[in-house]
Amino acid sequence: MESVGIVLGVVSLLAGFKGAVDGYNLIADISTAFEGASFLIVKLKVENERLRIWGDYYGFNDTEKCARLKGVSKTAQSLIFYILMEMKMVTTDVDKLVKKYGLKIVQVEKDIGNDPDLYQSAWSESTYVKDSAKLQAAMDRKGLGIRKSIRWTITEGPKFEKLVDRLEYLNDSLERVVPRSDLEMLALGLSSYILPFQNTNNSLATIQQSSQKLLASCATMKHIKLTTAKIPAAVTTIADGEVDQGTPLPNSTAIRVPATWTRPSDSNLLEVFIEWQEINRKLGQTDRHLVYSRIQNLASILAVPKPSLFCLLPCLGLVEDSNYAKQYTGHKRVGYVFQYPEDTSSDTPPVTLEDLIRSASTTKDKSKKYAPLGDRFRLAQSLASALLLLHSSKWLHRNLRSSNILLFTTKSSQSASTPSIRSPYLSGFEFARPDQSDEPSLQRPQAPPNPASGPPPADPYLHPTIASPTPARSSRLTDIYALGVLLFEIGIWRPVSSYAQPTAEGTRNLLLHNVSLLLHGSMGEVYANVVLRCLSDFGSDAEGDALDKEFWKKVVRELDGCRA
Repeated sequence: MESVGIVLGVVSLLAGFKGAVDGYNLIADISTAFEGASFLIVKLKVENERLRIWGDYYGFNDTEKCARLKGVSKTAQSLIFYILMEMKMVTTDVDKLVKKYGLKIVQVEKDIGNDPDLYQSAWSESTYVKDSAKLQAAMDRKGLGIRKSIRWTITEGPKFEKLVDRLEYLNDSLERVVPRSDLEMLALGLSSYILPFQNTNNSLATIQQSSQKLLASCATMKHIKLTTAKIPAAVTTIADGEVDQGTPLPNSTAIRVPATWTRPSDSNLLEVFIEWQEINRKLGQTDRHLVYSRIQNLASILAVPKPSLFCLLPCLGLVEDSNYAKQYTGHKRVGYVFQYPEDTSSDTPPVTLEDLIRSASTTKDKSKKYAPLGDRFRLAQSLASALLLLHSSKWLHRNLRSSNILLFTTKSSQSASTPSIRSPYLSGFEFARPDQSDEPSLQRPQAPPNPASGPPPADPYLHPTIASPTPARSSRLTDIYALGVLLFEIGIWRPVSSYAQPTAEGTRNLLLHNVSLLLHGSMGEVYANVVLRCLSDFGSDAEGDALDKEFWKKVVRELDGCRA
């Protein structure tokens, strides 16, 4: 781009950003015109959302007026401006889009389509940048907008891929000029809402093989959505006799057992652990079948290789307990066979976050009363990110609690007995279900009251609406509430059970009251406000993808900014 003299300011930067976004919008509705186009469209949407999230982070809007760029040098601001203008040129210069990048206008609607002279005068032998004012005036006279009046098709895939690669380079350049603290979080924000619902097996396979981290997350999300759409699950069945079990791990709702598996394909002996799930014998046959189907679908999801951001263990397959089946004819107990994460020691079985917190609360060694603050921030952010990805895959956990967060000892750990809280893993999926309107929620078994002590305290992780005698349907908000309780527990580093009241509403009120008392000073205002949002249902009616976006902005991204 030719160098020109400009006076940079908020107005120039906002105009440059708006122009770049408008350029993306112009080609946002490209039709799939050749095999594999969906992969390129996903890449284009990735770059589109990267730009939008980058702009949102730095306040590129009329309210914040680029607030976070106040400390950036004028030289850097000039580079930002030129990069944004280059994005606009790349995405709005129609001559180049047609000749260089394999895009073609295929339909011009309404009056523009019926007036060849108007079309010719606006586009013939000119670029969009030069004649945009003339075209926009014509659109205004006809009551049309540019995006509504023009549609594109991809005529040559390799050319179009060059366009997407160029946009990726420009986005990378923006992030190099003004680095952000939450770049890694882009994968989470993007995979929440950019994926197309239509895809082909071929293009899905292509994306899964991509080396780009963002696309890898997106591909995994797409696979999960496909898996939940009534597609038969392909799960490895592990014979009962191939597994040699050890001693069950303590304090777990679903029984966890270290084991070894002799893999038939190569006779290798693998250190694994099994998480057993008993299909409630009190359920009717229809509900038992439903639970077993969900176990199979979830196992197929867990078996797909995923980035560590998902906090999900690789599942090698399912094993059924033959002794249980003999004891209870017609019933099943099924176990997820999990592989140990990379860089963790199989010599030391995993512990739960609940075990770690309880041991810290009872120790007399003051240096071990609390986990390091930086590690707790990382733990909280990892769990929030994992929940966002799970919700984006259209599944609900429905049992998020410290006893279902597994921690492993890393091989590089200085202490062979100290698990790493910076890399948590979700477990305890016995109540998990797809987040779909036609999927019933199976109720939890109620603890019987003790005649001597009366009714037990309410489960502190359960949202008041699902802990009532007539429970409401579980939702993403009830999962987010459980995360808020978990974040409170991480903040105080004490068992949250001590805050349990006779009713779930009483428990929530007590937690809300103690957030300001206990978390503001020790964990900071940002962390405390995140906990308040989770416990207060965000104070909005957002749901579905809109809730995912709100959760991304007000929880995941905020926690990523917590440092110690």
